Amino acid sequence: MLEELAFEIAKAAHAGQTDKAGLDYILHPLQVAAEMTTDEEKAVALLHDIIEDTDVTASELLARGLPDNVVEAGGPEAQFGFEPFGADHPKGQGAGREIPQGD
Repeated sequence: MLEELAFEIAKAAHAGQTDKAGLDYILHPLQVAAEMTTDEEKAVALLHDIIEDTDVTASELLARGLPDNVVEAGGPEAQFGFEPFGADHPKGQGAGREIPQGD
């Protein structure tokens, strides 16, 4: 369920965006997610560019029902949970630690 929610949010947030090759941007997070194992890791992978590249905020992701650790691991400055992305958010834990291999 977490992966499906993350996909729906990512698909809507990246609608109309393209990558440098002109392909739908959503393909990038989908490719990263395909390399992950757990539902939580896949959710982080799907959302990893949301806060940085769209108008969606961490607060909105939390309000949609995503767990703190998934939102924190995918924050723009977090780079998959290794750095905090806001003064009121501690370093991301868990799921984001494996994402750099896929990105």
